[in-house]
Amino acid sequence: MRRIGSLPWLSLGLALCTGVACAEGIGGERAAGEEGSAENAAVTAAGADTLRFRGEARDVESSSLMYVEDHLLRSEDAHPVERLVLYRCPGGEAFARKHVRYGEPPFAPQFEILDARFDYREGFNRGKLAGETFVQRGADEAMKKEAIALGESLVVDAGFDEFVRAHWDTLAAGKEVPLRFLVPSRLASYGFKVKKLRGETLYGEPVSTFRLALTGLLGWFADAIDVSYRDRDRQLIRFEGLSNIRATPDENLVARIDFPPDQQGEAATAEAWDAAEQEPLKACEVGG
Repeated sequence: MRRIGSLPWLSLGLALCTGVACAEGIGGERAAGEEGSAENAAVTAAGADTLRFRGEARDVESSSLMYVEDHLLRSEDAHPVERLVLYRCPGGEAFARKHVRYGEPPFAPQFEILDARFDYREGFNRGKLAGETFVQRGADEAMKKEAIALGESLVVDAGFDEFVRAHWDTLAAGKEVPLRFLVPSRLASYGFKVKKLRGETLYGEPVSTFRLALTGLLGWFADAIDVSYRDRDRQLIRFEGLSNIRATPDENLVARIDFPPDQQGEAATAEAWDAAEQEPLKACEVGG
């Protein structure tokens, strides 16, 4: 029986989230002061290296396969530029797609995710001085939006990976690092803390496992999220906790998502990216 998070509105979606933002801005309307253009995006795509990553999301109790994540990552000079992710049911049908575009700092990228099972959409538009988060819980529901102040402590979606890497030495020394994590479903950011939990071995290699937890009273009620990175290259290997994939429009699944090393880092073509952008989404059933 699949688990649902104790605070289901707290959708974090940390596990190698993804994508490409359109020139008009993710979510339909361009945020004030948004950087970038269609021309710049095309130049960036042409000069970037693209790699493929694959994650397997399993029920934390039964280990049964719930869904699969297919990631495409474009990088320049070892820095992430864009991600595109397809989420697939166990049978292979794609049911959700996520786009992410990084900026400076890379901790708060623009992103949008669309889940065809519920016509659910959420994300974040970023401008030079401020951002805007949005959520739409169904095709017949109104899009809700809220302005979000930017700052060095703001972390959005897949930007958490870059936040951990940027603070690696501090975390490795056992120190706690505070941050504010955006929760689009609540149109707000919340205070969190991240700290190294332990060192262990996964897939035959040393990894560091960090725990992300809410601060304050909410921390007593919300499940923490544990993320494990390979020590030698700080590559995400495992995520365990509340995922960004929903059981219902109002509840999120709890999952253990593994990124097996032998399924990571394969070179991908521009055609593969285009195919992932255009693949139809279907309202299939996730497992668990």
